[in-house]
Amino acid sequence: MSRYAMERIAHPQKHYCSAEDVARDDRLTADEKRRVLDSMALNAELMSEATEEGMTGGEQPPSLQEIRKAQAKIRAMPQSAAPLRFRTILVALSGDDDLDRKVARAGFDMASVSGGAVRIVNVIEPGAAMTSPVVTPTMAAPHVA
Repeated sequence: MSRYAMERIAHPQKHYCSAEDVARDDRLTADEKRRVLDSMALNAELMSEATEEGMTGGEQPPSLQEIRKAQAKIRAMPQSAAPLRFRTILVALSGDDDLDRKVARAGFDMASVSGGAVRIVNVIEPGAAMTSPVVTPTMAAPHVA
């Protein structure tokens, strides 16, 4: 779990004004959103109890009704939805055909699992460009056998 997600789970009111803001946060997975909303709901319940006991002050969390509505929306999402930060896989090719084939295959496999895209970059060693008369342009898509 990322530091971004952990911070939002621990302190949801610090980062979100409403439960709907959590549902719209594309940097969180569906599971992380559930955890943030659970934390937000617990805060709302504790604040409600404190108010009933005559204690006041502190930030008011969103209403439990609003949180429950957002939780229902998140429950309807697929559990394995990948966060956007993992939707583009960068594959760096070195010119070693066997290694490049393995690296490219791994990149395409990761992209197919996450529903993402692959970007390919050729990496040329600093001395190689001077000794070779031809420099290979960046490939659009590798040939994977």
